[in-house]
Amino acid sequence: MSLIKILDAIKMDHFGARVKDASDKLVYLHKQQGSLDGACAVYSTIMDLLILGYLKDEDLQIYNPIDSRTSKGKFLQSLFEDRGLVREGFSYTVLTKLLKDHCPELDVRHRYPSNNSHPHYISQMIDDKLPVIISVTYSDNNITNGHALVCIGYECDTEDRISKLLCLDPGYEVSKVSAWNCFIEIPKSGYKCYLCGIGGGYECELGDLIVVQKK
Repeated sequence: MSLIKILDAIKMDHFGARVKDASDKLVYLHKQQGSLDGACAVYSTIMDLLILGYLKDEDLQIYNPIDSRTSKGKFLQSLFEDRGLVREGFSYTVLTKLLKDHCPELDVRHRYPSNNSHPHYISQMIDDKLPVIISVTYSDNNITNGHALVCIGYECDTEDRISKLLCLDPGYEVSKVSAWNCFIEIPKSGYKCYLCGIGGGYECELGDLIVVQKK
């Protein structure tokens, strides 16, 4: 029998997938590109920090002023105001540095590409109740592109092998009946994975990972 594991922090009800934010209020988890300014990595980071209960939903309302006197405010200002929309994507190295520089309350780990060990590592983080900001790379017309997602769970097959990573893609909407809107199929051998989501599917490779944890 296959097994699906989802982060305990995610609550499913008739409203959809919600989490308790820093004010202990149940709020919608998924953030779709267009609701905030910033690249896909920015959206993925925001969802990650909501799951951890580090941010309040009201911190993300575009008409609310950011209090840049606080460490959290400085981080949000750097994401939304100083940098804004990043057309070419947001470097995970830069993102890691911003988190470390502005959020001393958080422990931030940046893991570089390693397709063979990534799925097992991600499943360990999920078991430890931590979401994982992941990246995938893929080719389109001989051009290498990247995309950021938040992994919130995984699936094991009947052989107890990690067969799928269950993710939230900020590029598309999410259904009320599921906590995830895409998954990455992990092959039994080789480096090529397959991302399947609302927008279709494509072969990809797992790239950098960022894991954030409250100290």
